Amino acid sequence: MDKEKATKILAKELGDKVGRSEVIESSHKDNLIKNASAVYQVGNPLFFEFHHNKFYIPDYSNSDELTLTRLVLKQNKSFADANYFFLENVHTQGHKYGADRSRLAATPYAIIGKKEESSLRKLFYKNVLPEIAYAMSVLGIESFIDLYRDYKESSFKCSASPFVTKVLKEDLAMLKTFVVFAMDIKYDGDEEASKKIFKSFGGIESLNALLKRNKLLPLESSHNHSEGYVHKTGVSVVVKHIQNSIESLKTFSKEYNNHSTDEFTDFVFFSLPYEEQNLESNKHILKSSPNLDFVTAVLSKEYSEGKHFQEYFEALDKEVQEKIVGSLKSLPNKKPVYDSFLWSKGFQNIELDYVSMYKDDAGIFIDYFSKKSVQEKKVILKDIINCDFVNEKVADWLNHNESDLLREVGLNG
Repeated sequence: MDKEKATKILAKELGDKVGRSEVIESSHKDNLIKNASAVYQVGNPLFFEFHHNKFYIPDYSNSDELTLTRLVLKQNKSFADANYFFLENVHTQGHKYGADRSRLAATPYAIIGKKEESSLRKLFYKNVLPEIAYAMSVLGIESFIDLYRDYKESSFKCSASPFVTKVLKEDLAMLKTFVVFAMDIKYDGDEEASKKIFKSFGGIESLNALLKRNKLLPLESSHNHSEGYVHKTGVSVVVKHIQNSIESLKTFSKEYNNHSTDEFTDFVFFSLPYEEQNLESNKHILKSSPNLDFVTAVLSKEYSEGKHFQEYFEALDKEVQEKIVGSLKSLPNKKPVYDSFLWSKGFQNIELDYVSMYKDDAGIFIDYFSKKSVQEKKVILKDIINCDFVNEKVADWLNHNESDLLREVGLNG
């Protein structure tokens, strides 16, 4: 298969499944052709007229159409190999073509550019006909076929390792500095060194906080003498762990940190139907992703309109969870069931829809109510007075624990 045939095959698939674009702006046409990886004119221009909001071929009866694409394909089926029609006004003599009538030429093109490549990946990721897969390979288009297979089998290589997830640029620079520093440490006869030598890193406590933050082994006190020393063996183990982590980062950057993988994970969470997703793979991707904005966007979508918010949230590390909760506060439409879930997980700085919670979850309501001030409790009690539902478990708890407050707000009449 040559490049022209591959381009036409893929352009036809795009035209049939995504639609064919009609371009009349010459600068837009020039940019499309300039930036495309494959461009072929499918046939000679087709001349047509536009009159009374309809397209038709001059001198052909019953050829009027409301859309140009249908008109063109009706006249020449080979134009189906095009995914673009470039339109151009045709200047004519006389007054026949006035303000309400135009004559134009449509030139069909098969064009594959970055946008088309992305569309092809999203269209053909499973059960792909061999001809389509081969045409994509002829044009050098990376596909999602292997990625999706691995994803469904829970063997997808995530976009980052745990080390990459946590490491910050400034942390990485500090870790590299420490490795160089450790190589020159002068040890005593017992192969020990005072912890005071780490003052340039803010002290050993600060250094260990850096190591733990990046999921690395901390420096421990020597077992031979006092707490004020570290042993050469312990330092060597920590240095080796750092070096291995940095090497894994280099390998990751070289092998996995590519646009195709990032595009695939975006496709999974924002385009792929739920019934075709793999929940376990999704949790693994989110836990490993170095892009907090991506993770936040996914969790926000699941919170607002999805079905797996709780499973995804529980898969994340505590510090990522805290940032997610902070971002959810800005969402306009609150979800009481998820807010109650977050409260139960210890994130008790969020405001809950306590009326819905009163109806649905006695345990969470009681826990929420117990932590409020007296004035806040009064407001809550006044609101549930007018509720058309009585939660017997909550009522019993209030009668036993907040009887004075109940009488004050008149809940018992």
